[in-house]
Amino acid sequence: MIQDTFFNCIRECWDSLRKFKTIICYGAGEDGQFVVGLLTANLSSDIVFIDNNSNKIGKEICGVKVYPVSYINNYKKDDAIVLVTSLKYGRELMDSIARSNLVNDNEKDPLTTNGLIIDNSIARIFRNYYSNEILVRINDNRDKVYHAYNLLNDEKSQKIFQRKIWNFITGGIINKDIMSLPQYFPDEIIEMCNDKEVFVDVGSYVGDTLEVFLKVMKGKFKRYYCFEMSSTNYSKLEQLWRNEVNDDRVVLFNYGLSCQNTKVHYVDCGESTTYQKGDTNDTSIAQLRTLDSLIDSGEICDEITFVKMDIEGAEMDALQGMEKMIQRNKPKLAICIYHKFEDLWEIPNYIKSIVPEYSFLIRHHNYDHTETVLYAYINEYVPKP
Repeated sequence: MIQDTFFNCIRECWDSLRKFKTIICYGAGEDGQFVVGLLTANLSSDIVFIDNNSNKIGKEICGVKVYPVSYINNYKKDDAIVLVTSLKYGRELMDSIARSNLVNDNEKDPLTTNGLIIDNSIARIFRNYYSNEILVRINDNRDKVYHAYNLLNDEKSQKIFQRKIWNFITGGIINKDIMSLPQYFPDEIIEMCNDKEVFVDVGSYVGDTLEVFLKVMKGKFKRYYCFEMSSTNYSKLEQLWRNEVNDDRVVLFNYGLSCQNTKVHYVDCGESTTYQKGDTNDTSIAQLRTLDSLIDSGEICDEITFVKMDIEGAEMDALQGMEKMIQRNKPKLAICIYHKFEDLWEIPNYIKSIVPEYSFLIRHHNYDHTETVLYAYINEYVPKP
């Protein structure tokens, strides 16, 4: 499955480029030079650079002449294709074309100008594939990747799994065809819930998940525990609890959850708060706890039945800090797996290793690459045809 994805991806890129007499590479920097080297070695097409840097205009780089961006106007539909070759500034270059008067129709994807296709993915595919970044990461973990893929309980989950890998290769972020709502509470999971739910919300933010939970559960639950590390977000969460929720069953903790009890420095960015190594003037200090220690100390006395987690890539640490609880209670799990590429296979494999009875689904809840969630559950779920 993974190897077929790589092979087909590269083959389709080369096949598409062979159709054009001229290939225009937008960006004559390091990434552009890498791509031009591949193109000149494998194609008979004319290759030219365009660039915004006036110091490069008129020069030859890697044997390829550099022209201003307006040079695009010398070509018409089917004559040439424009490859945005900069990985770091690819989106900015696409946006600059979209803002310019060169574009006839910027509502299409890919963009077109004078009928020319402007592609922002082929250079990324080549860079990642031929520099072996993707192959190394996948091949080094081949058994884990296949094992995680085979754990998934329906074809929709497997499609999303493959799409996540595809997106990483291409840099693509358009996922309308696999997106579904509501996040954390899809029908397959809600069907397993009842009025005895004890929900643990790890990364509560300002209470957005809490509000959805109250709505989908129609107020029927036993307890809801909120964990939010950011002091800024926690203040907003408290305000929501006082002014709107006003329910003693909802308990708030200004902690982060992790694999050990410690303190960390963090950058308080609100929505995307992350740990920061070392003490700097721009960081705050937060308390991290393990969920197992909170249970052992009696700070949490309920038997947990459902855990949701979205903590900016620290999900594995938090899971390890609640391993005893997961093995004992076998709660439903809704764990974000989009922050780190390896989480796609590492997290399901870890959960399966500590509770072999778990089954798994993956659902994707946004149009872009974010909000991909792994659902783990014990109850038997039969996928709908």
